[in-house]
Amino acid sequence: MKLLACAATATLAGFSFSFFDNFDTENGGVSALNYTGFANWTVSDGSVDLAANGFSGLSGSGMFVDLDGSTSNAGKMTSISILVTEGVLHTFSFDLSGNQRGGTDDMVNARVSGYVDMNVQKAPFSGWTNHFQTFTPTSTGFVTISFENGGGDNLGALLDNVSLNPVPEPATLAVLGLGLAAMRRRRT
Repeated sequence: MKLLACAATATLAGFSFSFFDNFDTENGGVSALNYTGFANWTVSDGSVDLAANGFSGLSGSGMFVDLDGSTSNAGKMTSISILVTEGVLHTFSFDLSGNQRGGTDDMVNARVSGYVDMNVQKAPFSGWTNHFQTFTPTSTGFVTISFENGGGDNLGALLDNVSLNPVPEPATLAVLGLGLAAMRRRRT
């Protein structure tokens, strides 16, 4: 049994770290204009607003980010460094909504440094939509995620549920499942 658990651990050691942020723990759950106190992000070249569920009638999301803050200069958000592993398929995912106060369409550039460069257009009043892209790193190293809203009219697209995760291969999932089963039997 110990050998099986060790095999699962060794397989997991080859994976990169996962990243997820839904912004729900930011600022004690309180909205804030021109927010810069993010735990996992830096804001440069403008501003973003942190908004709570119910902002302009939008519901079902907890906290989220308005990518065009309240300074008429849309911000750029860049994540902390995230480790990716060469040859391992990864999924980059995020939810976007159009601004909920009118104006024009918003164009958002979403990037994983060196691997993903997506442009997503969101119409005003559009609801939450999940966007994702997979990629396989060509080397092991650190990447960052960034989001940048075009414009500067204080009416930005809304961002939530950002993730970057390795996708385990079926054989790895089987070994992991066997290891977890062995650990469960050992506890009982």
